[in-house]
Amino acid sequence: MTKLKIKDKKTIALIISVVFALLLVLSAVITTVVVLLPDKIIDNGGGDGGGDGGDGGDGGEKHITASEFVLPFEEKLSIAKIQLHNVKASEQAVLENQLAFEFASQSLEVLMFGDQSLYVFEFKTIKSAEEFTAENSNSKSYFNIVVHYVSKDYQTIFDDKIYSNEEYVYLIDKIEVMIIKYIGSESAVIVPDTINDMQVVKIGYGSFKGLSHITSVEINDNLKHIGEQAFSMCDKLIRVTGAKNSSIGEIDDYAFFYCTSLEDIAVMKEVLIIGESAFENCSALKSYKIGEMLTSIGNNAFKQTRVLTIEVEMLNKIIRNENGLLIVNDRVVHAMHTTTPSIVNIASDIKYIASGAFFNNLKITEVNMTNSKVAVIGENAFAGCKNMTKISFSSELKEIHAKAFVNCIKIKGFELPISLNTIGANAFSYCSELTQLVIPIGVTSIGSGALKGNSRLEKVVIKCDLKPSFGEEVFEKKTKIYVEHNMQEYKSDYMLRYFFDNIIQYVGQ
Repeated sequence: MTKLKIKDKKTIALIISVVFALLLVLSAVITTVVVLLPDKIIDNGGGDGGGDGGDGGDGGEKHITASEFVLPFEEKLSIAKIQLHNVKASEQAVLENQLAFEFASQSLEVLMFGDQSLYVFEFKTIKSAEEFTAENSNSKSYFNIVVHYVSKDYQTIFDDKIYSNEEYVYLIDKIEVMIIKYIGSESAVIVPDTINDMQVVKIGYGSFKGLSHITSVEINDNLKHIGEQAFSMCDKLIRVTGAKNSSIGEIDDYAFFYCTSLEDIAVMKEVLIIGESAFENCSALKSYKIGEMLTSIGNNAFKQTRVLTIEVEMLNKIIRNENGLLIVNDRVVHAMHTTTPSIVNIASDIKYIASGAFFNNLKITEVNMTNSKVAVIGENAFAGCKNMTKISFSSELKEIHAKAFVNCIKIKGFELPISLNTIGANAFSYCSELTQLVIPIGVTSIGSGALKGNSRLEKVVIKCDLKPSFGEEVFEKKTKIYVEHNMQEYKSDYMLRYFFDNIIQYVGQ
């Protein structure tokens, strides 16, 4: 009897364990992501559900499980609706039901309409249900999603907030419309004033991105915002018209990036902000007029626009065109290749040379900053200025950013001010005529490859009281490094391991 009782206890324990495991599985099934799909997209056995949205059995939306659908991943598809899990509770309300997915081939881009954050993730295989990790490119946070259903075409999704017609996929926010994808075939695009009697106020992220068949775009008067990458890489786009009376307030980052055929863009009087790289590589763009309202121009906004002339409205008190230099407050943001003089004198009120400001400008031969207050020279600021032979720095200079003078092949020498503390990666790389350089006392950081590719650079004198931090392969292996203080620290620095034999105690001149 005792053995039987023991066996019964084990059996009971086993039954309890099995029941508990089944409960856990059931809980996981309940909490997994469920995609809700309008039944006019797929017939799930509940009537036709099509047309004007008739009763259709259960009517409305259907719960679709992974086993009910196999994704035809070779087609271009749109995920109808998803929810997230493994997201912090504080983020759930913001993220849930606000994401749109579109993908082709091996990548998937995700737009969050709540704050326009961009999420991107990649996958090797696509199944009817699969968990992915998505990265928020703004905050670098991560979350997981499970895809359970993908629709074959653009239909009403996101609780009747996103719709499509023959030309556009669009988001309705209260009584306003944002275009999120152009799906039409016209080469001459007219952005409508209204859709379904609601004003079209924004062209969203990447709405026309990479569409090579588009040659012209006519903007409507209601438009307020051209979103990030909206027309980027539309390489056949020649002109943008009709925006003269528009209320566009912002042209976002990369909005017209690499529109290499763009020659003409309409005056937008009320633009307040032009984003980073907004017109970068618009190499055919001939003119642009800045209105009186514009207050901000992002880095590289007009980079690689060789034939561009920029006119600034006289009433604009923040932005000016001074001898071919486009200046915003105390920043030089762009040097026009067409009107910049060969000898450039930086004005006394200038504190920053923005990233890419003089990029590949072949007209300039000399830059003088001695009368200015320039404290920061941005990334690629003078990169590729192949005819520049002389550069004089401000006595207040503190930072030279990465690649600031890369490939300035005619500079033979210059004096760095004692105020300098940072030399960025590849800052002076491939300045092939440079023969010697003195690193001043206050420098604390020298980035990777800062003097790399300078085959004629025979001598570098480092006068720093404290050894700076070094990146990888700062020098060429033939360069002699003369150190004024703490030589043994240099000879034990792992980052200088290839140059130990070249480090020499510096004594006087």
